Amino acid sequence: MITEGRIAILVCLIVGLTGLGLQLYLQSREEKKRKREEEEREQRQEERDTRLVAKVIDEYRKTEEHLPQKAVFHMTHDSAFPTDGMDVNDPRIYLEIEPAMEAMFPRTPFVLHNRGDQEAHKVTIQPFKLCRKSVVFPTVEVIPARDKRDALPTVEKGDGQMVNHDIFHWLMKDWNDNGELVDDWPIPIVVKYSDPLGRKSLEATMTFVFHPIRYMMNQKYDRRDQPDFLKRHREPSWEFTDIKFKRIN
Repeated sequence: MITEGRIAILVCLIVGLTGLGLQLYLQSREEKKRKREEEEREQRQEERDTRLVAKVIDEYRKTEEHLPQKAVFHMTHDSAFPTDGMDVNDPRIYLEIEPAMEAMFPRTPFVLHNRGDQEAHKVTIQPFKLCRKSVVFPTVEVIPARDKRDALPTVEKGDGQMVNHDIFHWLMKDWNDNGELVDDWPIPIVVKYSDPLGRKSLEATMTFVFHPIRYMMNQKYDRRDQPDFLKRHREPSWEFTDIKFKRIN
């Protein structure tokens, strides 16, 4: 004769087995979902890589055919940019980027050029984001007229000291993580500074346009076994465009 205690034990076993079966089913379904999503990501990455290879080949062919006469490290030299509320002698800050010279700990300082006829004080490139991380710069206290100073970028909470000062590493990563294969990768840049007396707060705005595919091609041309004529005739890997100046106080 089955007692109430045995019935209770049997019910508990049935409930336990049912719960275990449901848990195993849910885990299996979740695992299948993760596997399917991983396969879809791999397929998208393969398709992107295929398009990237096609673009690189196309860029290489253009370079071979036309050999454009442009420098890799391009900085616009036209001084006739809009200056809202500024005097003709006020400091005007332009940017360029030095190439990384060290292989193990690459550093890519931004070069701040003052093309005005007065000193620029408290010059600071404002932080911007790459890979959801802040890129920050030290303040340059003084840049004399018609002179230049360096400001080294630092990626906060990056992947370690080996790449935290290499802006091109993070630009490539930011572009690659985007998932879309585009030729240009624009970053808005703002530079704030003042006149020598601190009476004027000034601002330079521009768009830092990075060309990732050209950058990869130029890295290839930097190899020692490449012919010199290919090293001399390279498309720019980056440029600063839409440069504007204004007084903000």
